[in-house]
Amino acid sequence: DANFNFSFSGLKTAVRYAIAGPGKVDFDSLQIDDRTKADLCASFEAAVVECLVAKSVRAVRLCRVDRLCVGGGVAANPSLRDALTAAARKHRFSLSIAPPELCTDNAVMGAIGWEQIRRGQFAPPDLDIQPGLQRGF
Repeated sequence: DANFNFSFSGLKTAVRYAIAGPGKVDFDSLQIDDRTKADLCASFEAAVVECLVAKSVRAVRLCRVDRLCVGGGVAANPSLRDALTAAARKHRFSLSIAPPELCTDNAVMGAIGWEQIRRGQFAPPDLDIQPGLQRGF
């Protein structure tokens, strides 16, 4: 199966139903104790990690590669890093993950862009955009 899609929206809906059941809910009025919140958060994280690792291993096998490179904000998550490291060892592929401090989310780039606009710093109009630019690895 070459389907590597994953919907966080579906998972968020499942958490919502676990908290309040189906239907319209005023989440501000819900009283959820700290233990339940912690359990829900841990379960959410475990589900995401399990899915991402399984799909990553399947992609490595399907593409017949021996190295997986993981980046982005989610790559800073310690549980995901540990699970991917264990999977790489078990399935015998190399894993490359940047240090957590370099695993940033795209929101950071958006914030930097907004700050540059706020300061009046714009790219020149004749900047040549190359969306298909190849990386040299």
